[in-house]
Amino acid sequence: MASAADRGRTVHAEGLSFKKALPPQEQARPDVARRRTRWRAHQGRIEASRLVFIDETWIKTNMAPLRGWGPRGRRLRAYAPHGHWKTLTFIAALRHDRIDAPFVFDGPINGEAFRLYVEKILAPVLQPGNVVIMDNLGSHSGKAARAAIRARGAHLIFLTPYSPDLNPIEQVLAKLKTLLRKAAERTVEATWRRIGQLLDHFTPTECANYLVNSGYASCRSGHALMHGRNREILCGGSPSTFRTRTQGIRYPSMRPL
Repeated sequence: MASAADRGRTVHAEGLSFKKALPPQEQARPDVARRRTRWRAHQGRIEASRLVFIDETWIKTNMAPLRGWGPRGRRLRAYAPHGHWKTLTFIAALRHDRIDAPFVFDGPINGEAFRLYVEKILAPVLQPGNVVIMDNLGSHSGKAARAAIRARGAHLIFLTPYSPDLNPIEQVLAKLKTLLRKAAERTVEATWRRIGQLLDHFTPTECANYLVNSGYASCRSGHALMHGRNREILCGGSPSTFRTRTQGIRYPSMRPL
């Protein structure tokens, strides 16, 4: 019987490696597949400097590394809080050269919290002609949040359903959570400050690569990624000179109602 090492050398010689991708099963639905195909046909036509991708993720004070190095044949033991921890929500915008408008909420996010984020943190950094792209979640679809984006002269597009691969900020959030697991902070204050420090690790080149990896590689101007029900033509506003620093902003009193 061939050893594991021999089998590994055999498959590598054939140009194969052990991989697994697990996209949402709903992507195989005909209606979703058609919308994804339409999106991909248009996504490269917009100037990268106009794109602003929004998303949020949970952060917990019991996060710990999932694996590590240890002696062969012996378990690698690590510890994390089991019964007492806090959950935060990190939300930010990814541009082609930076992470913009970072914000941390205590607890999960809801429609009211998202509205406050858009009005107080995101809107001041938007410029006329920016294209804001985000998931079509219930908390994202409030009229007040749309109006705040409209007031800055920006456009709003909701992503095709079941398509996290089309939102490049998902790659940012995955890396950030890996770094937070390594940091293993155990208090809300320390976790918040660590997030601000880690955001400085994302260089302009890396941010651009995230967009390219998701298919937004074109810098041609004069086009718009707008079609069907996702289209919102918005106008008004003026250029913003305000920028939120990556140390983040957290309002301890801003909790879901």
